[in-house]
This record gives sequence, structure tokens and C-alpha cells, in this order.
Amino acid sequence: MICSLAIALVLWTVLPLAGGVFLWVPASIPVASVVLRCHYAADSLLGIVLATVSFKVLG
Repeated sequence: MICSLAIALVLWTVLPLAGGVFLWVPASIPVASVVLRCHYAADSLLGIVLATVSFKVLG
């Protein structure tokens, strides 16, 4: 999930429309993992935070 979110964020800076389309993949992964009880919600939230911070720092 972290990689797909980071890739979507980078794609969004280069091609905003394509990045917006690709954001549904990393958005659906944490939702599905919590709904299907594969992970805790905290795991998903920390993955989102880590990908966003990495994008901002390395961006």
C-alpha cells in the first residue's frame, strides 16, 4: 500500500488526471484490509502517513 500511494502521489505531480485515477488503488487497500479484518485500522493509517511523509520529504 505504501508503494502504490507513493507512486500515485508522484504520478499526480506529473500528470494530475492520471494520478487522480490511480489514487483509487491505494485508497481501496486500507479500506478493504480493515473491512475484511486482515489488518488493524492503525496499520492502514500508519501506512498512509508513512507514504505521505516520504513523498513530502523526498518530493
